[in-house]
Amino acid sequence: LTVLAEAGVDGYGLEASSEMIELGKRAMHALPVETKQHIRVVQADMRVFTFVRKFPLVIIPFTSFWYNFKNAAIDDIGWDFETSEKSEKEFQEHIERQAENCLSSIVGALAPSGRFIIDNPFYTTHWQKENGRDKRDHCRRWWSRMVERFGFDVYIRKPFDFPDDIIPVLEGIKK
Repeated sequence: LTVLAEAGVDGYGLEASSEMIELGKRAMHALPVETKQHIRVVQADMRVFTFVRKFPLVIIPFTSFWYNFKNAAIDDIGWDFETSEKSEKEFQEHIERQAENCLSSIVGALAPSGRFIIDNPFYTTHWQKENGRDKRDHCRRWWSRMVERFGFDVYIRKPFDFPDDIIPVLEGIKK
């Protein structure tokens, strides 16, 4: 959020944990007023959320897409990598249901022509050179087809580097 705020863009952060929200508030005290005025934090679960307003950009940074659903599966169905009697297939299916809920919420939160960025470097990555549609490098992940079912195009040229890669995306979003 601070990268967005420093660029003069209003940013809303979703956080399920009240403890993490408190830590964030303490960290925000050190920020300049001009930066803080652009930051809003909302306590909500990324798996299911709603906003009245629509956003031109939604970002899920730093592997949160996979990490949060993996932790939810561990909590929700009691899955343990070492000792679980539940199958990996059941674990993956639970993660995918949670991801679909999240994507549905994101579709509802995006303005028409809005952009959605998932920053999830190197998780189950399979690089494909020229795929027949264009010449860019494409990265296929377990969730790529799911994201495409929700109407998004999946393009990844390289791992996303905050803040350098976000600045060009922000052009035209500032109010």
